[in-house]
Amino acid sequence: MTEASRGGLFGSWGISPSLPIALVAICVLLYRLYIRHFPKPIPGNIPYNILSARRLIGDSLDIRRYQKTGDFRRFFHDHNTKLNTSISQVFMFPYPKPFVLLTDFRESYDILSKRHRDFDRSKRNADIFGTIGTNFHLAMQTRDPRFKGNKELVRDLMTPAFLNEVSAVHIYDIATVLVDMWSYKVAQAAGRPFSAYEDLHYVALDIILAAAFGIPLEQSTTQKQYEFLQLQSSKIKSAGSKADPVTYDRTPIAESRTALMKVTGTVVVGYKSPFPRLHHWILRNTIWRRDFALKEAFITDEINKGVERLTSENSQENRMRCAMDMMLLRELGYAKKEGRKPNINAPRMRDELFGYVATGHDTSSTTLSWITKFLADNQSAQAKLRRQLRTAFAEAHAEKRQPTVMEIIEKPAPFLDAFLEECLRMTKTIPTILREALTDVTILGHLVPKGTSIMMYNHGPGGQLESGFNIPEAVRSETSQSSKDRVGEWNPDDISRFLPERWLQRTAEAKSDGEGDAEFEGIEYNANSGPFLTFGGGPRGCFGRKLAYMELRIVMAMLVWNFEFQPCPAELSSYEGIDAATVVPKQCYVRLKQLL
Repeated sequence: MTEASRGGLFGSWGISPSLPIALVAICVLLYRLYIRHFPKPIPGNIPYNILSARRLIGDSLDIRRYQKTGDFRRFFHDHNTKLNTSISQVFMFPYPKPFVLLTDFRESYDILSKRHRDFDRSKRNADIFGTIGTNFHLAMQTRDPRFKGNKELVRDLMTPAFLNEVSAVHIYDIATVLVDMWSYKVAQAAGRPFSAYEDLHYVALDIILAAAFGIPLEQSTTQKQYEFLQLQSSKIKSAGSKADPVTYDRTPIAESRTALMKVTGTVVVGYKSPFPRLHHWILRNTIWRRDFALKEAFITDEINKGVERLTSENSQENRMRCAMDMMLLRELGYAKKEGRKPNINAPRMRDELFGYVATGHDTSSTTLSWITKFLADNQSAQAKLRRQLRTAFAEAHAEKRQPTVMEIIEKPAPFLDAFLEECLRMTKTIPTILREALTDVTILGHLVPKGTSIMMYNHGPGGQLESGFNIPEAVRSETSQSSKDRVGEWNPDDISRFLPERWLQRTAEAKSDGEGDAEFEGIEYNANSGPFLTFGGGPRGCFGRKLAYMELRIVMAMLVWNFEFQPCPAELSSYEGIDAATVVPKQCYVRLKQLL
């Protein structure tokens, strides 16, 4: 018998007969793996892009196109708009399971506030915030056994006593320096615009570092920049015409501050990367390694200084003056009571402190940047806000002085509240909220299986800024139906306009239609006037909400008290955003007139 007849064709080529079988098996296995990772729509009739369901990368190709424009979150608005629905499926590579995209306010509010036993923070939240602190409570689901202890650690940071006696003072001090610095810039600019973003970015950083670690005012970046400007007047770069912006040199920033901002910014990997933890781990241990080391060294140094100060025999030194002090005093007290050595460098304390800084900085600085644009582009509302401030802080106005911090946070000023709330309704800072179904649930009549991620996009159809689609009451949950009238509805004719008055309601007849006290009598601010989810809702809503309101109220009041925000040239007034950890305005310029 010949070799060919014994081994066949493959044998005549010197190939084992088992090899083709193995190759076929490998191909079948690879094909099965390929098919396994194809998007798998949720059974039922939740709308989705059919083309995306037929490709391995799902909707990621379309999202990538939006990323190139710098506004990838806009995809979520357009996705539901194109599908003509308030609920849809989105397929994100490399996840075979889709997530549910919801743009209807009532159902989103219901999930966050009424159905929190059925929904929790998404695992994607842990992927995002866990990149900067695995022991930070925002990186934990509520059922995580660590969560309760972490919340206990920070529970007093948002109490009225701590906010009014500690946080407010730091905010006011930094805001006062900003007013002084901008007064100097206004004199130099002579009616020309200048960029406001960096100033506001560092103001927010100084505020949160002072609130977190008690950093003295003289060590703040804003104070150092103001002092630097006063020495650099001859180096100010004047613009060619009244429409061109003036530019100012900046003093070098401390390495620790730069590192804190860079580490905070790395959160964007969690938002954009298909493999956030792995992607972030690689970068954290290569190009970001030094920044993370500097961040850790900064926290260690501040904790050590805090312990030394709090245990000092000097009674003036050991008084509480920041969030870190409150945490340390609690730990020192527990250690003494339990007869053990204090664990002042516990991972959860370090991560909670940095998480407090990271989440409090970026969101506030971005929101302040958007607010300056709303002020400049809504002159009538700005003028009315200024009249409200002069009415509410009448003594300060009569004495031609700055309002005190207690006047700002305690005096009733309904139009100030309304103006701020309208800014927060309109701002693009973070328009998404993530949750995860803990069990099989029904959303707008659709069955959604356990483990499905839910993304609520509050700037889509049916959200804060845009009328939605007609949804039959019968498909809504019982809790949604029972709380239908808890929040009002925005008028579809003006829902997209900047209109602070939408947050006000009349309580009695005003004395007259004139200006002064009578203009603001008989009205009150109503937080439930209409759809609003900027801070989320329910037990896992934004932890720092009260601090954010206080910071924005104080800074905005001080700026409007001292300056008139005049319109900037159209070429400097774009409302385009840049997707980072937050949606930052692409252009943030101010053109100011000094008032005091």
